[in-house]
Amino acid sequence: ASSFSPARVYADGGHLVTVLLTDFPDVQDNSEVTASATAADGAQLTFAVVSTAKSAVGVTTVVFNTTAGAAGNAAVVIYTSTKNALPFSLDLVAVPTGNPQVKIMKPSIGECRAG
Repeated sequence: ASSFSPARVYADGGHLVTVLLTDFPDVQDNSEVTASATAADGAQLTFAVVSTAKSAVGVTTVVFNTTAGAAGNAAVVIYTSTKNALPFSLDLVAVPTGNPQVKIMKPSIGECRAG
């Protein structure tokens, strides 16, 4: 992949990732493109391809929707029946549990002055 965004998503699935690919084959529609990954625990994940588009300068944009997987780095591959893109690492982050906590901040008092 030339680039992808975001690089980190929650591991619960349902998050869109946009990937820019160069030298990717022409495809008629999303059904000709597959996005899959090997999760940190070794499980195979298949992502739903939402859209594909090729620009006038030959850059293919693929958008896929993640599925739930183990937290950690997942090796993602975008491919067609004729060609695989090089894998890239997508960081699947565990969903936080509980309420956020504010830590003590220093200085605990301060002064604001106009001007």
